[in-house]
Amino acid sequence: MSITRLAIVYFGFWLALAVGHAAPAPTPVAAKPAETTKPATIVEPEMDFWVMRYSDPKCEPDCPEWIAAEGKIVPQTSAKLQRFLADPAVRKLPLVLNSGGGSIYSALSMGRMLRKYKMDTAVGKSLFNSCPPKRGNLGGCNPDPILKAYDGRATQMRAYCASACPLVLLGGMHRVVDQLSLIGLHEPIGQTQPYVDHFWIKYRMVHGKKQIISRSFVKRTYMAKKTVVGITPKLKMELSSYIREMGGSLDILAEMDKAAPKDMNWISYHSYERERLGLVTANFRSLDSLVAVNVCTDRLGKSINCIHLKAKEPYVAHPFER
Repeated sequence: MSITRLAIVYFGFWLALAVGHAAPAPTPVAAKPAETTKPATIVEPEMDFWVMRYSDPKCEPDCPEWIAAEGKIVPQTSAKLQRFLADPAVRKLPLVLNSGGGSIYSALSMGRMLRKYKMDTAVGKSLFNSCPPKRGNLGGCNPDPILKAYDGRATQMRAYCASACPLVLLGGMHRVVDQLSLIGLHEPIGQTQPYVDHFWIKYRMVHGKKQIISRSFVKRTYMAKKTVVGITPKLKMELSSYIREMGGSLDILAEMDKAAPKDMNWISYHSYERERLGLVTANFRSLDSLVAVNVCTDRLGKSINCIHLKAKEPYVAHPFER
């Protein structure tokens, strides 16, 4: 019986799924239906989250609030959202999305998070009445110390949710997208990173057969990255499971296949495709049903996101309101 040492290699693959390729923001043209509008090329900053309040004397002290979610979805975005939602008071607010997409796996994690907290989602662009928040190297302001939020409004105009963003939208209990807001799907694109794992194997021969005694990892050597376009079998299985979990239609996968990563398949409002796919829960429901002034003026049933200002913190009108 002899003891022999042998170095062997093990081939594996590492998938860097920032799959989802952020889509450029579209610029609607009034003369054409929204879903036929072609996007303009812009570069989105990473997605950030802010609490917004429709601060107006007509609804105060019970004006609606929402979470503005704007920018590109990157692998770290889901963790950022988790930190943001650590405050239970924030979880009662709807999440209003304006994004060209990005990482698919981050989007899936975000969607499951929203469903866990039974939050609503919508597509809309959040507009700031006063100083906007800081983003990257751009200057900005902190939230209003009285409102504990940024004052502003949300609009359907020029709002879009494309690529991986509709997967986040699916996470909402109620999902709202106006006629002029855009929803787009396309094939995912990602990269595989092949690698070689090196191990040190110690074995011995027993009756002419190798019997492994120990196996120790030595190092990993990465090879050239390869681009993967389309829905792989593994990704299809994961997306199918998620879509069923969220109550969407598996036809979403077919709609993704209709456009290459550089193009976009805009889902029509007029043919009720959004509702059929489960991307909206009611085709006729508008963004105003979540964030407009009147959702908090109805005494018979105020929305859950109507946040009351304490009496000792009176609302002060901004100069443009006087």
